[in-house]
Amino acid sequence: MKHIQSLITGALSLTLLIAADASAANILAGASGPFPGRKLAVREEIALDSLFAPYQGFDDNDQVVVVVHGTLPNACFSLADGSAELQGDGKTIEVHQYAIRRIDGICAEGSDLPPHLQMTVPFTQEIQVGRLNSSNYGIHYLSSETGKTEIRKLFIDRAAATTIDSMPYAVISNASISDVVLTSQEAVVTLSGVLNSSCISLNPEVKIERDRDVIVLLPTVTFNSDQICTQMLVPFEHKVSLGKIPAGQYLIHVRSMNGQSVSRVIHSVATYR
Repeated sequence: MKHIQSLITGALSLTLLIAADASAANILAGASGPFPGRKLAVREEIALDSLFAPYQGFDDNDQVVVVVHGTLPNACFSLADGSAELQGDGKTIEVHQYAIRRIDGICAEGSDLPPHLQMTVPFTQEIQVGRLNSSNYGIHYLSSETGKTEIRKLFIDRAAATTIDSMPYAVISNASISDVVLTSQEAVVTLSGVLNSSCISLNPEVKIERDRDVIVLLPTVTFNSDQICTQMLVPFEHKVSLGKIPAGQYLIHVRSMNGQSVSRVIHSVATYR
């Protein structure tokens, strides 16, 4: 069986009030003051710089996720919800990422934003797709580069067993690595999590699979049945070398127990500015 949340950098300088129902077309309305019925913000789809998903590695027992990366235009925008919906043809997955855009005060149409609010804000978000039947799929998303819908291919394999994972993965809670790494230096990711039994140990060798702009880490465990086992939580940290990574943007995708995963987006550059 082949196997293949998120970072949000920067901070908004403007605080946006977001209503609880993010699915409404008009998110905010003034509840008091001289203009109680005036809309304060709207929900809009944001084009994506990148969508990451390993072509192979998920099977029909896994909880499939995709990771989107993009840029909010300025501080009048705040990241909102994302969605992934399987279309009626059963082969197309439409992914949408939304943002809340404030439209009152200095964010009103035609207003000049102060320089410190004109900064773009990069974001990364993990979007749950759920379980999919074994088949080939096309993931459709709006690209900021072309302004059109782009397609990323995804293949879901048939699981070799009826359990969530046929391989005993470790429970991974975090994958720590610098947001920006140098092409001339070895990139190292630190995995952390817990072992829940005295009979379980983390295998020192973590398998690494590379699929285009996705780097997949497969941390597995070994069960020792030759001793008396005690239920206990033992935290661990384990460093994994990815070697030197060519320039570009990559998803670090770490598989975890029960079909789960931890994902990070990194940028590999020739030199820091």
